[in-house]
Parts: sequence; structure tokens; C-alpha cells
Amino acid sequence: LVWTGSLCGIAFFAGLRTFRAAYGRLGMEEPTYANMAADRLLAISVGAGTALFVATDPATDCAPLAFLAVGPADSAALAVAKAGLATCIGFCAAQSVQNLALPVGANWLDSAADDAAASAPPPDDEDTSMASMASWRSGTNRRERAERAEPEAML
Repeated sequence: LVWTGSLCGIAFFAGLRTFRAAYGRLGMEEPTYANMAADRLLAISVGAGTALFVATDPATDCAPLAFLAVGPADSAALAVAKAGLATCIGFCAAQSVQNLALPVGANWLDSAADDAAASAPPPDDEDTSMASMASWRSGTNRRERAERAEPEAML
């Protein structure tokens, strides 16, 4: 499972970087140092999802994940559900570790939150909750810090 997850994660990363370079002129974000770090973390999560997808094959003999193994008596719908659940568990487990271990603004998913925060208007005067103010401010501050700290574009 480790080899499968690693190889799939590497292939995903290589493909994403290649297509960022090839399609950058067509609207996809071009390759930069900042999105390279984000792409690496995304590739780790995708690799973990594919690794657990492979655990649905009963030939892998992965005892802790035996409940995910597709058996001969399973219907097609159940097999699809087990494969989807396995992929989801692997992706979410890797993503959760990243979310807990990395500082705010360092994960690939944080850039989506930054985009949403930057495009959202400031909170209304009526909405002065701490959560609303903090999310709006943190999004714009993270984006500004990233723009100042970004080194030269790299593949």
C-alpha cells in the first residue's frame, strides 16, 4: 500500500506540474514555488486515497482494513461504496494530519480559503462576530504574506 500510494502521489504531482506549465497560458495557474509546495501536499493526500483504494482488493491482505475488502458475495453497489469509502478515508486521513501539523496558510487547501476571503466583502457592521472578522482578516493577511515571501517562479 505504501508503494502504491507513493507512486500514485508522485505521478499525480508530476502530471499536475506538467499541465500547469502546458496550460498556464490558457488560464490555469502557472507553476510557481508557492503552488509547488501546495501541489506536493495535495499529491500526498491523493496518494493516501489511492493507497486505501487498493486495500479494497482482498488479495492485499490488509487485516486492519478488512472491512473495506470487496468480497465475492458483495454486490456491485456495495463494492463501489467500499472503494469510495476507502478512497475517502485515505484522503481525509492524510489531509487531517496536514491540517493539524501545518501552520495556518501552509496547506494547499488554505489557498482556496484565501481566494474566498479575498473575494468576499468585509463583514457588515451588523456582523461583528469574532469568527466572521477573524476569517475575513486572516484570509487577506495570509495572501499578502504569501505574495511578499514568494521566491522566483520554479517548476
